[in-house]
Amino acid sequence: MIRPVKNVRVVADYTWNGYFYNKTQHYKAFSEYGVDGALLGTYPWTTPSRLYQTNSSDSYYALNAYAEYENTFAGKHFVQAFFANEFGAVRNDRFSNFNPVYLQEYAIAGYPSWDLVPDNRFLNLDLTTLGGTYTGENRSASFIGSLAYVYDNRYVFNGNVRYDGVDIIGSDNQFAPLWSAGVKWNAHNKPFLKDYESVLSRLVLSVGYGYRGSINRSVLPFHTYALGTAVYANTPVASAFRYGNPVIKWEKKKETKPGRRDIFLQWQAEHGAALFQ
Repeated sequence: MIRPVKNVRVVADYTWNGYFYNKTQHYKAFSEYGVDGALLGTYPWTTPSRLYQTNSSDSYYALNAYAEYENTFAGKHFVQAFFANEFGAVRNDRFSNFNPVYLQEYAIAGYPSWDLVPDNRFLNLDLTTLGGTYTGENRSASFIGSLAYVYDNRYVFNGNVRYDGVDIIGSDNQFAPLWSAGVKWNAHNKPFLKDYESVLSRLVLSVGYGYRGSINRSVLPFHTYALGTAVYANTPVASAFRYGNPVIKWEKKKETKPGRRDIFLQWQAEHGAALFQ
């Protein structure tokens, strides 16, 4: 934290978390018949010595920074303002490998010869069991501004604006401007309630209005398809297809939120309601 000028402070931090996983399994050969396996019935042996390997990593990083200003004027006017931003991402990497043949004494792993596969059987091979790779990353950015004003610790006004963006949708709708505002009345600080502090020591009335934003990460702005082992007329065909939504955008909800908080005879109660549109 640094204070470049009076009543102003600037804070920045960076966070990174990582998780790594590695698993290796070696299965020795079985002499029995009828054991279920990915290549059973395709090759002339049942379950040879084989090797499974799995690697995965998950990482998260975030860069945060904010600047804050606060000051009190003439003993009754308090002002606080701040601006903040955050850049972050979550990345997932997966790798898996299956070697149907593994010679442990020589540390050699491999695959049987294709010459051993009959011409009418090679299309039945489930190649997905031999392994695969996956990489996914979700990135986001946020810019936030807030202003609060308090008069004589009785009347409070607060306004907020934010600009959030994600990488999952097109550039035209990538960011969403959101805002909210609220007022609060600390009625217990009014002179006419001072004589009742032993009974009602706190009474706060408030109301807020603004917009919330959310994004559906399961929907993409482009079409996607997956290729498997299915073949038609010697041509690979898609095993799955999903239509995209090219005009996907942030979902916004209006929120109106009245509230009340009081402490009556040392009992604290808080009441609130939220109306979404």
